[in-house]
Amino acid sequence: MEPGPSPEDTVSAAAVDEALRAFGAQLREATEGEPGDGVGDARPVTEADLIAADFLDQARTAYQNALDRAATADLRRAAERQAVLAELHPGRQALCRFAELRRKETRLWAPIGTLREALAACRLPAADPVAEAALTRAETALARAVEAAAGGAGDRARTVASALDTARTALDEVNRRHTEERTMAALIGALRERLDLARAGLLPAEPEDGVALPERLLDAIRQAEEALHRAAAAATATVPGERLPAVRASIRGGEAGLRTLEAGREKAARQLERDRRERQREQAKLADEAKQLSRKLSRDIASFRRDMALARPSEAQCAADPVLAAGVDRVDAALQVAAAAARGGEPDRKQLVAQALQQGRSALGELAGIRAETTELADAVVGFRRRLAETAPQEDRATDTAEAAAIAAERQDAWLALAAAEAALRTPGGHRARRVCAALGDGRAALVRLSALRRGEPVPLELATPDELARPDWERHPTRSADRFRFRGTGPAEVLVDRPEPGRPALVEFSVRPPTEDLSLLGDRSHLAFVSRTGAATESFEGKKLTGTAQGVFLLPIGITHLKVACDPKAKWTLRLAPTTEAPEVTGRLRGQGPVVLRCTGHGARLLRAQALTKDDNSYIGYVDAAGERRSPRFGGFLGGLAADLVANGIGEARGERWVEGPGLVVVDSIGRWEVETTAEGSVPKAARPKAPTAELHRELRELVRAREPLWELMALRLYQAHTGVGRMHGTPYLRAVINEVYLAAEAEREQARQL
Repeated sequence: MEPGPSPEDTVSAAAVDEALRAFGAQLREATEGEPGDGVGDARPVTEADLIAADFLDQARTAYQNALDRAATADLRRAAERQAVLAELHPGRQALCRFAELRRKETRLWAPIGTLREALAACRLPAADPVAEAALTRAETALARAVEAAAGGAGDRARTVASALDTARTALDEVNRRHTEERTMAALIGALRERLDLARAGLLPAEPEDGVALPERLLDAIRQAEEALHRAAAAATATVPGERLPAVRASIRGGEAGLRTLEAGREKAARQLERDRRERQREQAKLADEAKQLSRKLSRDIASFRRDMALARPSEAQCAADPVLAAGVDRVDAALQVAAAAARGGEPDRKQLVAQALQQGRSALGELAGIRAETTELADAVVGFRRRLAETAPQEDRATDTAEAAAIAAERQDAWLALAAAEAALRTPGGHRARRVCAALGDGRAALVRLSALRRGEPVPLELATPDELARPDWERHPTRSADRFRFRGTGPAEVLVDRPEPGRPALVEFSVRPPTEDLSLLGDRSHLAFVSRTGAATESFEGKKLTGTAQGVFLLPIGITHLKVACDPKAKWTLRLAPTTEAPEVTGRLRGQGPVVLRCTGHGARLLRAQALTKDDNSYIGYVDAAGERRSPRFGGFLGGLAADLVANGIGEARGERWVEGPGLVVVDSIGRWEVETTAEGSVPKAARPKAPTAELHRELRELVRAREPLWELMALRLYQAHTGVGRMHGTPYLRAVINEVYLAAEAEREQARQL
């Protein structure tokens, strides 16, 4: 700002006022242009700005002093007007210095602002570390320029100019790479588009099997693709320096391959058309095969549907049995999988459908098994309910309160077991049959104890080991089945005897299969021991022995409450109780091997001949008549307490014969071959028949048995032989009848004493 003319004495008052107004306007203009007053002014306040601010403050002070002097002076006087102008003169000088400093700062900061705007408008190429580094250098140089401009160094103008030159160079590199990036993208895009068009003219839109281009065209395509890849690699943002020349060179190589490709395209198109027709014929053939396969799969699925319809239970049955409903759901799921696989387009759908149908047929087999199992279990539950209903409370003949309470408790246990069996039958899940059979087994055991209480017999006791007590209820007795007389298991076990005919002997069909046939590894044989365990006492009789995989039939006398299986822990065995009426009948001569029980149905005396042959084992053949069947195992007899007449006994070979009274049972206990023959009394010469016993012999034998003197059995035998002339074998039917008569009388006396 230029200073005004020096005041003269001729200056008027109006001129003074005008000078004050003009200076005030200049001051306001300078104040509005101060650094930081403008909106968006980002430059910092420098040392020069502070000096300029001091000049501006001096100008304000002078202006204020002039205003104050003018306000109090008499402007009509020339001296006063001159004094006012004198007060204003230092302000004009300070304002001139302020304007000069502002012009210098403006010339210094203007290029910095321009560069800042350029940096703000700069577009950085995507993922270009080189451009990012250049931009960083530009920003760093700009920061140095700002720092130099804000300082107070004497050569700051030169420092700012140097920093700005560095920033402009870096910014030019960023702009160059951006422009280069667009140019390379356009070149690469054009080559890729030409390559795609050339490839589309030769190859179908979707790859087809059997379509093959000539090798020359394939080489041209590979050449163009490789050139495209090289161009893309050269255009990578991480490549420093100029990339455009290398990209142009690669593009030229790709264009050369495209020219070769375009030259042979027409010939290749004709070849492709021929290949396409051939492929269409093959596709038609495959489609026909697919239709045939679909028809075959449809027939297989339809056949499975028919089988499923035949085996499918009714909705009422499914609603009544959740287990049956779950089996039907598995069959339906397999059918749905097969149908979905048949509708699909998978190349291996034939195998998928076959696998699903196989699973479905397996599920059908399981469903049939479930239905059969359900029927068997339901019949077992109904049979047990019928047996339980037959034990009416009014038929009990309890003589005291304790016995009546025991009978009621056993009946209550049986009803609870029936309820548990019915609940297990309706509950789906694994081991349903074992749960039902376990509950039925508990109920049957309760009925066995109830029957013993009602008949006044000792009650059989079941003992559980600590290992069995730690198992669930349905695992404690794994030998139980739906058939009350059939048991099966693995390893040692004990079975409570539930006789088919209460109070009578029974047949025990026992078979065992060890884990190996090597007898040296099996150790001892498999045993089936007869056990009598009641509240009174526990007795165990000699076991029936089997070697290796074998089976046999044994006679179970009365009084036996348990059967104990002793075998290898991994040996599998089965056991069945049957009435003696199922024993094979002996008519004439009969041969066989292994333990067996035979039945003689005729009445009257007959001659029984028997023989057995083993390697080095003991063989026993005996006869049990009607009296022997009723005898307790605790009184005399052979083989597990069985009251039987010995016919033949020996190691290796055993032979013998004896007269017997029918009907009765022939007990053969031998692991070897045997032969049994019966001859009616009329077919035997009279000389070989025994004499009829007399009344005197009967009386003497009864007294001898009652006396029970030492060697009484031998004395009775000799007495009998002396009267009848029979000396081959001891224990004839007559002698056993006398012994049994005395024994039964003693038992009756003990029972009468117990009741009293």
